[in-house]
Amino acid sequence: MTSDGILITELVGATLAVPEPARTAEAFADVFEWVVHDAGVLEERWSSLGLTDPASTIMGPPEATRGFVRLIRATTTGPRGAVPRAWSSIEPIVKDLGGLVEKLDRHPDFEIQVPITEVDMRDYESNIHRAALVRVEECLFILTMAVTQPANRDFPESPSRVGHVFAAHIRSTEADPARHLFTEVLGMRSLMVVDDSDNLIHQFWGVDRRYRVRMDVLQGATEGLGLGAVEVQAWPRGYLGRYVTEPVPPGISAATFHAPDLPAARTAVADAGSTVVGEDPGGLIVRGTDGELLEITGSGWI
Repeated sequence: MTSDGILITELVGATLAVPEPARTAEAFADVFEWVVHDAGVLEERWSSLGLTDPASTIMGPPEATRGFVRLIRATTTGPRGAVPRAWSSIEPIVKDLGGLVEKLDRHPDFEIQVPITEVDMRDYESNIHRAALVRVEECLFILTMAVTQPANRDFPESPSRVGHVFAAHIRSTEADPARHLFTEVLGMRSLMVVDDSDNLIHQFWGVDRRYRVRMDVLQGATEGLGLGAVEVQAWPRGYLGRYVTEPVPPGISAATFHAPDLPAARTAVADAGSTVVGEDPGGLIVRGTDGELLEITGSGWI
């Protein structure tokens, strides 16, 4: 636990379950210029989820120390919908969005779903940035590049073509349980709240402006942006894909956060009555109400 009661600090990474991890790794290396930081097997706590292949490959930009992606083989391949519920997208920072999108457009494994869009978040003490939405298998990537810097926040910049993952997005029609877990149980602090009928979600994702959409940007015990945030988004009914029922959801299966005091985090989760689906001395896995997996670990991946 940190001195201010925050139990989880930075985003270690996101676990992506894909049909052919080797092919996806090759695509990330080719287009993103990511490298393999480690290859091995998943921790023992994952064995209770019914995985038949525990092999994993951890990738990210050469300079990454956190915000990795971990590729595992999907045990199921059913589509989760155009906008999946639960863990739905991850957001890496990029160096040259225009050049990257041109390369992605020519690659057979990537599908550009939303072209480059300018998003103005200055009303929320953030910045103007550009983003594009790209799908690979069941995984959605929001590739983001800063246009301006916020006055009071450190919006990340990447020295590599595609940098580390600095945010993971969870979407639900009933977002209160996820918001409660991250804030009331694990102590993450609110960095930004967007709650209206005309915001970046309506602009970027095409939600009808008749509906309010709330987005809570939450952060652990880190300064500035870019060190690991969760966006908990409350969407209107009818927009999100099916509820996740697989033991390991295809696509973006889990987000992993570091807990400097793992016993305190473990106790808080148990006292809150959260559904723990796997644990070992090094960490635990919590399943949320939409089927998402949150892994809390006492160490990093590399």
